[in-house]
Amino acid sequence: MEYTWDMDRLCKYETQIKRFMASNKHLKKEIKIELQMSLQNIRYMKSLFYNSPNTMSIFKQWKMNSIQKLVKVAFQNNEKIPTDLIDMAMKSASSFMEYDACDFNQSLPRCNFSNQELVDMSEDFFRWIGHPSYLEKFSKYTDPKNHLLQFVKKDDLYYSGITMPLFYPNPGLWILINRENTLLDFFTLNHECAHAIMSSEETAGYDQTEHFFLKELEGYYFEFLTSQYLKEKLDKKTVIQLETQNFFNFYLNFNRFYITQLALYMYQKKRAVSSFSIQKFIMMKGLPFEINETELYNALLKNPNEDVRYIVSYFVNLELENIYKEDPEKSFWQFENIRKSKLNSIDEILKANGITNLEQTSQLSLQKKIEWLNENNE
Repeated sequence: MEYTWDMDRLCKYETQIKRFMASNKHLKKEIKIELQMSLQNIRYMKSLFYNSPNTMSIFKQWKMNSIQKLVKVAFQNNEKIPTDLIDMAMKSASSFMEYDACDFNQSLPRCNFSNQELVDMSEDFFRWIGHPSYLEKFSKYTDPKNHLLQFVKKDDLYYSGITMPLFYPNPGLWILINRENTLLDFFTLNHECAHAIMSSEETAGYDQTEHFFLKELEGYYFEFLTSQYLKEKLDKKTVIQLETQNFFNFYLNFNRFYITQLALYMYQKKRAVSSFSIQKFIMMKGLPFEINETELYNALLKNPNEDVRYIVSYFVNLELENIYKEDPEKSFWQFENIRKSKLNSIDEILKANGITNLEQTSQLSLQKKIEWLNENNE
């Protein structure tokens, strides 16, 4: 059987949502938001299924929006992020000063696994983890009969995988994997399945608390576990290349975040925002980040919330990686407790799980990670 979404079911859901909204004019705000998000996600999923999103539409959007307009929207979104999280991320920028950026994406060995072979590999990985409930949920999302998993190969998509939530009429999560035909596909499938498994256990309202900024934790942590699994299967050099590439992808996220924050700082100080002025500031700080006009637009088109979510999640993941080296079971136990915590603030959640002063420990862990990558890629 093919791994493909059920478009008939999605179209049926779309019709049901429209009818429900038309016949219920006085819905609660939170329900209305979920319905609108479900409609938006279905339309996007249909566009992915029937025809590739054209990257030219992004360029058209650039022409329609001035940098100043994009900065204004980004500034409004940025104000919704806890300032301590932004400060923590900005302070960690200096850790990248010694980073020798390595992009192995073009040189990674090609692996023309079939979709079924890739799913079989991931099934073995989830069996290796040793948590029956995770394997059971993995099987649900990857069973071709359920049509919750779709594989594509589209060069104009800017991401390698995505998990789409639908809230009505039948709540669920739908996974898309954009194949690269390297072992990174294996990481991506495990990453997205981790999102589906953990998100299915969330209670309503998680996104309205600081839990939102931990929603990439399972993705990063399962990528780390994938590396541990592959150490038993592959040579050391290949595993290091894969880990290096995954870190490089995080570096690109951080680069975009830093560019955005500098643009917002200049906007707030009523200074002209341009790629030149930002690059000048970066060079004065002696940082390795690079920028051009295209990257500035890319950064401003992205919601700063998402960048901070990736960064905070990665920092917490680094702490779990350190614990794993000494006690794998404790690390996994802490990961589950953090993601399932009913506390509202990140500080409370982490303290309840023995992680204190993330701002300082994350910088040290990031520096050690970079040192290890530099040493092993000389």
